[in-house]
Amino acid sequence: MTTAVAVGTGGAPADASAGALSAEQCEMVLRIAAAGAVYPIPFPSFAESGSAVSRATMARLQTAWGKVGSARSKLVQAGANALIEADPADDPALRGAITALARGDQATTVTATVALAVATISTHFDPNSDSAAQLWIGGLRRLPAGPDRVPSPARRIR
Repeated sequence: MTTAVAVGTGGAPADASAGALSAEQCEMVLRIAAAGAVYPIPFPSFAESGSAVSRATMARLQTAWGKVGSARSKLVQAGANALIEADPADDPALRGAITALARGDQATTVTATVALAVATISTHFDPNSDSAAQLWIGGLRRLPAGPDRVPSPARRIR
């Protein structure tokens, strides 16, 4: 049984067709936010307090979700569902699923979901804009293969 959460809908019915995120979808968006907060580099603070990972909270997700338009909400839900179906067990698998799905039929939906995650950790970004999400996804594609193989500046210098 799936529990729906009326995130940021101002008391609207907790039904996915009415624009709510399910508990699983919320969890996925928060996982993306937490992963993006630290990988491949720490997310900038943009004058917000605390680390980006500490800002990956349900309260902030609710605020960001409240700014998402109704047509866009369906894209976010579909992208979250595609990632849930991919069933990534850890952050490297999640990043891999994001890049793989963002190359295929789910590109628009996964990008919209990542945009909501970005807006969750930084109010500097609009959850209805794909710019930051596309930048992060594009960066993930360019990183070397492997779970955490980020080129170290120290290794390049030596």
